[in-house]
Amino acid sequence: MSLLSKELLIRNVKDIADRIYSRWVLFENGTFVMLRNDQQPLAIGFWAVEVLATEGIVTRQNRDLKFSVKPAFEGWLVTGDYWAIYTYVHESEIKGSHSDLMGIGQFGMAKRHSDSVGPRIIFLQDEL
Repeated sequence: MSLLSKELLIRNVKDIADRIYSRWVLFENGTFVMLRNDQQPLAIGFWAVEVLATEGIVTRQNRDLKFSVKPAFEGWLVTGDYWAIYTYVHESEIKGSHSDLMGIGQFGMAKRHSDSVGPRIIFLQDEL
């Protein structure tokens, strides 16, 4: 779903996420999960997949849940109701009807859902 190159996605998310937390995992569509320091260092990918499996899936019942959209480096961060899940939306991914905050948020939640049902880790950051 992400239209960005893997390198650009990693670079931009790294620039944002490193300012928030020292341990995080990035998935291919731009969703990244922050991890607590008490989680096993060798298993941060496992923990991130578990968080997405339990908290990240967007269903018919929760698709209209509250989300927030905040400006970020060359795009936006979309957050839902779980503190540790963020989705990066690059400005180049937004066109036409998705250009308002509601459209950006819905697009970000769709990316989060894609990463939740088919998780593919592209980057791990673990600086303990």
